[in-house]
Amino acid sequence: MSWEKFVKVIGHTRTLRAEGHQAEALSELKAAWEEALAEGDQYSACGLAHDLGHTEVDAESQLRWHVEALRAADAVEDRERVRLFYPSLHLNLGLTYLRLGDNTKARHHLEAAEREAPVLPADD
Repeated sequence: MSWEKFVKVIGHTRTLRAEGHQAEALSELKAAWEEALAEGDQYSACGLAHDLGHTEVDAESQLRWHVEALRAADAVEDRERVRLFYPSLHLNLGLTYLRLGDNTKARHHLEAAEREAPVLPADD
């Protein structure tokens, strides 16, 4: 998936989500995610799954996409390209597991997020 298309899909679906059009945003994100997978583009698949996790309403569906985002990040060969994703990926998993009442898995991912946090730039 081209970078331009990825940015366009993410921007458009975030606008849809902000305007309360969850179903349309989900549909567009899922189509783009499938396209990225068909192209073997794990980097785009990671970003799309991440946004799918934020677009879903129920915690089980959110969990599915946050797990998928982490799986896709792990599949990106250029580790440097995705290293900044890991704090957020683990934080989202930890928070979702907390909502689902699985404190053990929540703690595991929240601790991983904390370990990964030093890679983030010291800016806003």
